[in-house]
Amino acid sequence: MKRILVLSEHHPNKLGSMEEFYIFIAREIKRRGDQCFFGFPQAPSEMVKKFIIEAGGVIAESLYSRTNERKIGSFKKIFSLVKFIRENKIELIHINFYCLTNPYLLACYFSGAKIVFTEHTSGSAPSRSWLKKIISNFTHIFLHLRVTRYVAISHFVRERIKITHRVTTPQSVTIHNGVNHLRFLPSESQSARIRTGLPVSGSMILAVAQLIPEKGLQHLIEAFALLKKRPSDLNSFLVIAGEGPFQEELSKRANAHGLEKNVHFLGRRSDVSDLVAASQIVAVPSVWNEGFGLIVAEAMASGRPVIASRVGGIPELIENGVSGILVEPADTAALAEGLVQVLEKPDYAIFLAHNALKKSWQKFDVNHQVTAYADLFDLVLKTIPHNNLPTIKSCQVRSLKPMNELF
Repeated sequence: MKRILVLSEHHPNKLGSMEEFYIFIAREIKRRGDQCFFGFPQAPSEMVKKFIIEAGGVIAESLYSRTNERKIGSFKKIFSLVKFIRENKIELIHINFYCLTNPYLLACYFSGAKIVFTEHTSGSAPSRSWLKKIISNFTHIFLHLRVTRYVAISHFVRERIKITHRVTTPQSVTIHNGVNHLRFLPSESQSARIRTGLPVSGSMILAVAQLIPEKGLQHLIEAFALLKKRPSDLNSFLVIAGEGPFQEELSKRANAHGLEKNVHFLGRRSDVSDLVAASQIVAVPSVWNEGFGLIVAEAMASGRPVIASRVGGIPELIENGVSGILVEPADTAALAEGLVQVLEKPDYAIFLAHNALKKSWQKFDVNHQVTAYADLFDLVLKTIPHNNLPTIKSCQVRSLKPMNELF
């Protein structure tokens, strides 16, 4: 029995696609006769905890952060992780969402466990001074001795870590994020509107994002204002789900256009699948390089047309004009025109939605993602030098049986 620790800085406080990955990977590792532990900074929600345990995973409660004292607290955390790895005889650690230079990870680097690291970060490669470049190079030379395999969530991220992490191609692999298609099933919008408490009439445009300038929601509001000025507009409204420091500014922009009754701020929601089902179109107007764009994949799985910025990993999901619409970032006029095309041309909207749904099943199903990770873990544990590892293309990707008992 192999013993694997999934160590994530992500707090699983709702049932979303990332939380479902933990549940599905726990089940798949158990199916292979191995044991999967999960280390989170805080306790998962009761629902997520229940599903992970039912799937065969073990929650490492001793790894929760229990103090806000930076120095003492960080040492306590490191020693707790060292103790946990040693006592549970962890053979492989999958690091998620942490920065590799986080001092907490010293416990991993000085353990005997093999390490797989997944890079999720959005944005471009930072520019560094010559001194920082030298320090970064030496740091990553050490990290390469301990990290057996680097996983990128998109080809865009894989190319970027060649610069930021000094990773060579044989050391890295792309495994796209996945979506649970049993939760994001195409469905009619009226019942979803009732479940979510949204208006039952009118065309709904949905954005799900952290409320920060980089997500480009300010440009979506401006584009929506252009849409509302058209005589042909049929009672459309904009729904924004998420929380963040930019909400007040976004609200002011909407009010400045007289849209306070047409723009709905919902805050953080755990019913994203219902919100997507309630919508006619999902907009992702990011102005920075998204590492992947999970809401894009979720909308595609639900059979909803997507308009998104041509940034980062998003073009790997959407073929412009075929499985969605891509526009240049911060191009308000193009964004508004994309909204008009989808809302005023039902046949075109159906065409986009059909192709998006087909592609999501082929490329972005959580079962494929989980199988690829589990195969990679097996390869890492069976092979000693990381430079001799087979590529992920040689792994068999098998479809798993749906988790009907959970979803």
